[in-house]
Formats: sequence, C-alpha cells, structure tokens
Amino acid sequence: MKTLTMKNYQKIDDASDFDREFNKLFSECRDTCLWFWKKTVVPQSDCDKREALRQIEKNGSLSQFVRARELSKWL
Repeated sequence: MKTLTMKNYQKIDDASDFDREFNKLFSECRDTCLWFWKKTVVPQSDCDKREALRQIEKNGSLSQFVRARELSKWL
C-alpha cells in the first residue's frame, strides 16, 4: 500500500514573502475558486485577504486548501 505525503511548503519569513505567496495563490485561484469576485478587486486589507483565503479553502483543490491554510496562519 502506497502512503501519501504532503509537500513541504516554504516558511514565510516576512511580509513581502507573505504578499508574494498570497498574490501568487490569489492569481492562480482567480478564475476557479474566486470566479464570483469582480475582476478589478484585489484584496488589500487583512480582513479581505482572510476572506479570500477562506473562499480558496472552501472552493479550491487540496493543494490550494493547504497553501491557503498555511497563509492564513500569518494574518
């Protein structure tokens, strides 16, 4: 029987790392998990980013869920 292992994600050291990883995940999920958001909306506040990550956890793939959960720990 083969066991599944999760990828190890990089530790986020500062705010610029968080912003870069958040923007990358947000862009990746824009047309799938966040299709109902206006295309002109980009989360700026922590509250808006938290909501975007919640929606990604709810509607995304397993790997997107894990990445969103890891990022939400930093807010």
